[in-house]
Amino acid sequence: MSDINFPHTARILNRCAEIATEPNMKAAVVSAHNDVLEPHADPYLVKHKAVVRAATAFAKENAESIKALNALDAPYLTARAAIAARLPETVLPGTLKTRPTDTDKIDAIEDLIDLIDDHVGTAWADELLAGDFGTKAPTTVREIRERIAADKNLSTAQNERAAAFGATYTALLAFKRVVRAALGSKSKQYRRIHQRASAAEAEEDEVTEPTNPT
Repeated sequence: MSDINFPHTARILNRCAEIATEPNMKAAVVSAHNDVLEPHADPYLVKHKAVVRAATAFAKENAESIKALNALDAPYLTARAAIAARLPETVLPGTLKTRPTDTDKIDAIEDLIDLIDDHVGTAWADELLAGDFGTKAPTTVREIRERIAADKNLSTAQNERAAAFGATYTALLAFKRVVRAALGSKSKQYRRIHQRASAAEAEEDEVTEPTNPT
């Protein structure tokens, strides 16, 4: 369903509700909305709002994760080089920029910390743990884990909304047919709910809602 514009569907559903509550609206339109569309539209809109909140949370956590990783990159490389200089036989984790996934990055940071912990009590190890790497590494790991959690929450919210789409869209089509029959295809009400997303709306929807955040 990657080609479905879910935000536009929510927009149209809200317009349908507005039409049904217009003064002196024909009873056939009102009852079609209340009996056929609303039971599906309301849960869909709740799920859509959950996606919007989850997308906002993901954007925040993603930005904080990127910021933390960028701040840790130089201290990580320094700590890695310091270990290699003293323990040349040690197999070291790769650089953070070569780690393809969040889990790989966490593993690399924690592996480096473990290597330093093995030499606690020596001046060089204690300096690394007290310095930028030792102080920033735990924060970075936390930020990455929070990003992972936000990503999962967003994916769950998107899947739940997608699962509700089919029945909602079927009910929407039924309501549109009633509006067309009762008010005419040239009525402003029908035109409001029978239009594609404008270029500006489509661009806004694409920017504000990531469909594949990972």
